[in-house]
Amino acid sequence: VIEYAIIEADHPLTATTVVVAEFRELFKETLGDQLLIVIPNRFTVYVFPKLASTIGDYQKRLMDLFRDAVYPASSEVFELTKEGFRGFASIRDQ
Repeated sequence: VIEYAIIEADHPLTATTVVVAEFRELFKETLGDQLLIVIPNRFTVYVFPKLASTIGDYQKRLMDLFRDAVYPASSEVFELTKEGFRGFASIRDQ
């Protein structure tokens, strides 16, 4: 069972890969048609399946990546579906 995927690179534009039209198609077969995305810093993108997601299990790790980043990106969880990209939730501690 694949719980999530990570995209990491040394390039600061790594976080912008989520807006490429083909991004969702890359994960459709393994993670499903509806994705949850966390971009804690410019160099890292976490991709979770929306259905049966374990994103809550990784909240602390994701928040630590955001807090410790030299170039933080977002503490938001984004949803990516065929309808588009939107804010969905937050990884911030409640």
